Amino acid sequence: MLTEDQVRSWREEGYVVVRQGVNVDAELLELEQKYPPNAAEEDIYRNFPTGSDQAAFPNESMNAFNSMCVDKDLVKGVAQLLGTEDIRLTQAGT
Repeated sequence: MLTEDQVRSWREEGYVVVRQGVNVDAELLELEQKYPPNAAEEDIYRNFPTGSDQAAFPNESMNAFNSMCVDKDLVKGVAQLLGTEDIRLTQAGT
């Protein structure tokens, strides 16, 4: 659940920062395996080209993106901010 201050920030400022709101350790591990931290920058861009659908939802090759988009706590927070339980994610992408 978001705090009253976080909801107020969303309503008054148009955004809210939730630190450690979603555990993404498994997702980070998957991303680091696909895009190693020591990889050359040109290799990363070659493997994740601009305009590609590699960050689309749902993503057939990377579960990391799928699980982050539908994280139970993230969806609950969105529902709380929007004031509805009827949350539907139909597309996410870069």
